[in-house]
Amino acid sequence: MSVDRIDFYSEVMVRDCAKSPELRNKKAIVMGISEEDGIVYGYGISVEGMFNIYRVGRDEIEPTGKKYKREDFYNGSSIGVTPDGELTRVNIKKD
Repeated sequence: MSVDRIDFYSEVMVRDCAKSPELRNKKAIVMGISEEDGIVYGYGISVEGMFNIYRVGRDEIEPTGKKYKREDFYNGSSIGVTPDGELTRVNIKKD
């Protein structure tokens, strides 16, 4: 098994040995990477049909080779909020 870093928006298969049984053998997309000083500690994955982002270790997922682009998931809309929760900016893009 390769231990290379998996890129954002890569499709992965959750391995049968995953700690969360409900995720096993499901396809997912890498939406987040927990990394510090070049060390990857885990990945945030989005599983189709499931609402949450799930944290998994590198040994729990295997890349399928399929990669998507950021634009496939985000249309460029954004908001700005102060630490106190005050809305400072709204930028809504229409498709």
